Amino acid sequence: MKLSTSCRLSTYFVHDSVVFYHVSKKPQTKHGKMSLSAISKYHDNNIGLERFTSDSRQLGGLMMLFGFCLVIYPQVKNAQLTGGQELATEVVDVVRSREFELNDKTLDFFLVLGGVCQVIFGCFGLLLGYLSVVHDFGSLWLTRSLILVAQTSWIPLLADLAEIVIQTQKEGIGSNYVHSEYDPTLQDIRFFGAMGFFGIIGWYVGLMGGLSLIAFALHALQSGNPGSRNRAFYQSRLVFYSIFSLVAAGSQLLLGVYAKGNFGSGPLPQPISVAMYVIVYPEVAIACGSVQAVTALFGFARAAGVSAQPDNHLYQYMTWLSWLMTIAGTVMTQVYLLPGGEGAGLAPTVTVLTFGVYMLTAFLDFKMRNLPFTFPSDYYNNVADCGAEDGGITSDAESESGSDEEKQPEAKGGANETSIEASLPEAIPVCY
Repeated sequence: MKLSTSCRLSTYFVHDSVVFYHVSKKPQTKHGKMSLSAISKYHDNNIGLERFTSDSRQLGGLMMLFGFCLVIYPQVKNAQLTGGQELATEVVDVVRSREFELNDKTLDFFLVLGGVCQVIFGCFGLLLGYLSVVHDFGSLWLTRSLILVAQTSWIPLLADLAEIVIQTQKEGIGSNYVHSEYDPTLQDIRFFGAMGFFGIIGWYVGLMGGLSLIAFALHALQSGNPGSRNRAFYQSRLVFYSIFSLVAAGSQLLLGVYAKGNFGSGPLPQPISVAMYVIVYPEVAIACGSVQAVTALFGFARAAGVSAQPDNHLYQYMTWLSWLMTIAGTVMTQVYLLPGGEGAGLAPTVTVLTFGVYMLTAFLDFKMRNLPFTFPSDYYNNVADCGAEDGGITSDAESESGSDEEKQPEAKGGANETSIEASLPEAIPVCY
């Protein structure tokens, strides 16, 4: 067991890559009062630990949200594709025949496999997020396992994109995108397929990439390298994910413009459906895509320093408004109007899929505005350093030592005031 005294009012030790903390209660005098100097001294000695705990819980809370969305997202599609035991039987026949061909059935298998990987990834995120938020517990082993599982996220992405490519090869009534009533040309089908292709990339990277980014950030915090997630890191990631937000916005916007120009104003006699998009009112798609595009462009401006003061939350308000418009327009207006309740499964799927890019960019903007480019040595009171190396870790004997000045009562505190350390109760164990 190794004990550290980098923070006078808190101690921690490392055992098997798990970090445990002992956090002291607020200092109290004998009469329940503290001098201003005692409060200030307590705050200065504990601010680093409070930052570390706050950031860990912050990442854990986001991990729970993204994990929950990933658990929900593939469920409806998996249930539709499996068709009882039919898909499993057909896959077994393909394996036995040793004649693999990328057709609808084999593609369905990879879509279901990718969906299962997403559920596993989401469950891992839920578990780690819960432990971090509720129990203040974290494990490098669990975090690294989550990062390893995250590498399977390429399977559903590639399978969804392959499905788009296959569908765009089908002309006229064979396509699932445009109803035969419109007498669609191959150009129509390929345009809608391209917009669905870019929509999948934009929305999907926001959700899956968001959970991966949070997992890596938590790993950096736990492994003693929090300085790698500074302002410059979050600034570059805000630009990166704003690009994908703009891609998703552009796909919906262009879908609405094309549908309105070629098939008329809404409500359309037959809905146009591609990937996660349903177009009944082209005007609604244009409005939602335009608002999201403006929000994404504002993300670029924020990364460049425009109105990027720590207390300026305008970008958060805009992302919230954009997501509300997505729920009201893309889901409630478009999906709800599908005949015969055909959109029953699509509504929750689109809701959780679109959540990722909005929440992630709002989080990146907040961190960018409130973190320094270079962390001072005492930013986390060296608490985070205990997870990786022995640097800054002292012995038990050293942990008992302290300056004479710290052990003296406050000079101006009055007769009823004692020093902070003399008034401290026993430490309360809190796991992280």
